[in-house]
Amino acid sequence: MIEEESEYFGDYYCVFSNTTIELRLISTRSNIFVEIRKAFSNKNWYDLAIIKALLSKENAINYIFELDECRLFLEKYLLDIELLFDDQKYLTTKDELEILSLNKTKQMFPHLFQQK
Repeated sequence: MIEEESEYFGDYYCVFSNTTIELRLISTRSNIFVEIRKAFSNKNWYDLAIIKALLSKENAINYIFELDECRLFLEKYLLDIELLFDDQKYLTTKDELEILSLNKTKQMFPHLFQQK
C-alpha cells in the first residue's frame, strides 16, 4: 500500500494493489474517488464509474458513488474487474475504457467538442 497526505488540506490518497490491478482511493475537499488501472503499468487510471459502465453495458459514465456504495460494488465485482485487466483481455478493455472516458469528457465539457 502506498499512502500520501497533503499537509495543507488533509487530502490524501492510498493505493492498494495485487498482481492484476491497482486501486487508488483519493480524498480531496471532502470528495472521495476510486480509480483503477492495470498493475505495474504506470499508465492511465480509470474512474470506477467508467468501469461500472463497461461491466454493466450502461451509459452512466458520470455516476457518483457514495463511499458505502463503492465498497459494496467492489466487494461484488472485484473479480470481474480483475478479469478486465488481466493480460489476455487488457488491450480490449483499455480501448473500451478510453472510448468511455472520452464520452465522459464530452458530457462534462460539451462546449469543448462543439463544431464551429
